[in-house]
Amino acid sequence: MQTLKEPQFRSSVLLVATSRLIEINVGADFAAGSSEAITALDSQDYDVVAVTLGVAKKIDFQAALGRLKKRNLSAQIIIITEPQDKIVDWMPKLNGMKISSITLSNAPQQLEDQVSRCLEKAQQEQQNEQLEDLIKEQTEQLRNLYQELDERVQKRQKFLEESRAKTIAAHLRWQALREAMIAIHQSQSIRDMEVGLAEALATPLEISLVRVLFKPQDGNFANQNKTYRTFAAYQAPLFREQQNFGSIFFLRDKDRAFTKDENEFLLRVSEAVSLALDRLGHLQQSENLREQWQATFNAISDPVLLINSNYEVLQANTSGEKRSKQNSFVQPKCYQMLFERDTTCPNCHLGKKFRIESKSEILDVSSQKIDDLYFNLYHDISSKIRMERKILETVRMAELGTIGSSIAHELNNPLGGILSFVQLIKMDLKPDSPYLPDINEMEEGVKRCRDIIQNLLGFTRNPEVDEVAEIDLKDVISRAIKIVELQTRSQNIEIKALTPNAKAHFKGHFNMLAQAIKNLLQLAIDALVDKNRAGRGSSSVIEISLESSQNQWIIKILDNGPGAGRRNSLQFSISTQIIHEHEGLVEISAQPRQMTMAKISLPQQGF
Repeated sequence: MQTLKEPQFRSSVLLVATSRLIEINVGADFAAGSSEAITALDSQDYDVVAVTLGVAKKIDFQAALGRLKKRNLSAQIIIITEPQDKIVDWMPKLNGMKISSITLSNAPQQLEDQVSRCLEKAQQEQQNEQLEDLIKEQTEQLRNLYQELDERVQKRQKFLEESRAKTIAAHLRWQALREAMIAIHQSQSIRDMEVGLAEALATPLEISLVRVLFKPQDGNFANQNKTYRTFAAYQAPLFREQQNFGSIFFLRDKDRAFTKDENEFLLRVSEAVSLALDRLGHLQQSENLREQWQATFNAISDPVLLINSNYEVLQANTSGEKRSKQNSFVQPKCYQMLFERDTTCPNCHLGKKFRIESKSEILDVSSQKIDDLYFNLYHDISSKIRMERKILETVRMAELGTIGSSIAHELNNPLGGILSFVQLIKMDLKPDSPYLPDINEMEEGVKRCRDIIQNLLGFTRNPEVDEVAEIDLKDVISRAIKIVELQTRSQNIEIKALTPNAKAHFKGHFNMLAQAIKNLLQLAIDALVDKNRAGRGSSSVIEISLESSQNQWIIKILDNGPGAGRRNSLQFSISTQIIHEHEGLVEISAQPRQMTMAKISLPQQGF
């Protein structure tokens, strides 16, 4: 057994005892006390430490033993006890030391056996640790190899996918180039080329729009797109005989910039476009001339037909097509197309000027012969003729108004004298005279005649001297009714007036409004007279009402006569003009039970 003073003989076993009497055949270092033991434990990684219970109790020794355990996990601890030691009492304090075995100091052979077993156990644990470390090392190497292999497989897979993607992209681009070439050479115009290229390049390059622009528009478009960043754009130049004459723009979503490969591909497309534009140049010029002629032809507001000697329509402008009433014929004749006739129009003279009249329209036709064809221009003069007729009717009405005014003035004076004499006779009669009722009736009749004359004078008064004033619409309606009262009584037509009790204040021309309402009443009277003459009814009633609705005065004239043709009459035109001048609206509409209503809407505040 070696002492610690001979370090060259230090072994893997440390025996800590107070006496060297404990002798074992296994080579071991000996420490006489706790101080030497602590020094030995801090300087040597022992596999087995046999220590007496007294030393093992010391805290500083336990700390040194803990440091040994951290350096050598397989270190084994043997506790040497004396027969009188009560080891059971100290076991709780020694459990933290992870004791391998306990032996008595007076049993050297047992200690030697335990030291040998502990050495074997420590060596076995060390071998296990080494084996475990080796396994870990091999496992880590395998893991690294597997990871490296997996990375290589992934790189290979990525390379294959990229190669496959490049192959697919190349195929798509070749197909797109083929379709682009077809679209370019089949185009009949620049617009067709733009649309065809956009469709051909939509899938492989996600192109949404293609624009072909000539100088200087291409520069303006490029600057505008850079300013507003509306699209991601690639601008490819267009050349003709080594001269740049414009650009072709390929546009797509602004978040997808064009790559170098895409730019090279689109540059090849632009070269084909440059070659195709020369072919389209002459075609575009011809098309422009044709479009200009067609635009001029269609700009004529009147129908224009190009026909042959058989009256077959070869071409028609837009107005003529809109007027066309026959779409079932492959090559219709002019009288079939415009007038739904089975034979030629009356007074038709090809190559000359003539007029066509029907119930609804009048047309002046100018026919010009060009080689074997005829160029016919149809001018509708219906409005002109109607206006002339309205002017004549207006003149006639004005003359009637002048005559009526003269008659009214001539009758007014005799009526005043008759009324005075009747009232004098009435004053001379006694209240119980049998002639008094007849005199009263005569007085009322004369007054009614006087009122009619006054209304007629007011109606025939010049509208220009009719000043704007605050009026009562009830009085206007009453004036209009009194003007037509004699006519309605003679025709057995009843007029019912429904007006509110309160005044209907309005600011406007009294006589003009009375004339407008009178005209609408006259239309209703004429319709009822026509109905009675045709024997289509016996009762003839006209209802005129005045009501307030949503800041408007509403005047309704309702009758049970036919309403056809009223809108085309002179009376309706005059009434419409008067009401429009008062910022109002006139409507004529059919009502249930074969009734017709004329509705006047006027703003309550006047105009």
